[in-house]
Amino acid sequence: MNVKPGNFDKVLQYVKDYSSRFSLPVDLMAIAKATGVPKSSAARYLEKMVEDGIVDHSGVGYITVRQKERTAGWRYVPKCGRVSCGIPQDTALEEYNYEYYAIPASWLSGGEYFLLEAEGDSMINAGIYEGDMILIRAQDREDYDGQIVVAMVGGETLLKRIHVDQEKGYTELIPENDEYEILRCCHENEAEQVIVQGVAVMKLSMKALR
Repeated sequence: MNVKPGNFDKVLQYVKDYSSRFSLPVDLMAIAKATGVPKSSAARYLEKMVEDGIVDHSGVGYITVRQKERTAGWRYVPKCGRVSCGIPQDTALEEYNYEYYAIPASWLSGGEYFLLEAEGDSMINAGIYEGDMILIRAQDREDYDGQIVVAMVGGETLLKRIHVDQEKGYTELIPENDEYEILRCCHENEAEQVIVQGVAVMKLSMKALR
């Protein structure tokens, strides 16, 4: 491999600094942007570092092997933006530019997880306030009745308690604040179809995240 020592060292130092500061992996795009090293070159250098056992490719980015060993027992969970806890707005889960946080693996069972930042005050009686970070377990199975879920209705993403009445043919998204009305969605109306993206597992403080 044709390696420019200066650029190789720049990439390695950035990964070391980022790993030490945040205890998290950093992705290729961020490395190239921060160091000014072309993405294709940075990718080659990182591949060499992985081969040499200096850096580990975690699947979501690169982290020094030393720091990975220090954070054993943690899982990296993406923050996927904000979710409305109020009147429906034209918002949806962000699909790109994720930030990753390390969370104790003991808090998680099987499956995929993501984080959302609560926005609004419709869930305050459930102890969820604006700015809280909510850990969500991705789920599309229909065994979530009565739980707090992230649901999409007409392109809008909401955090609400869900009640499904198959016999009467509707789904209710229920706020935990008496100032807000229940949103009732008819199963026969395509525009009111409720798509559950996940179930709220717990509220986290930023101090618990790494």
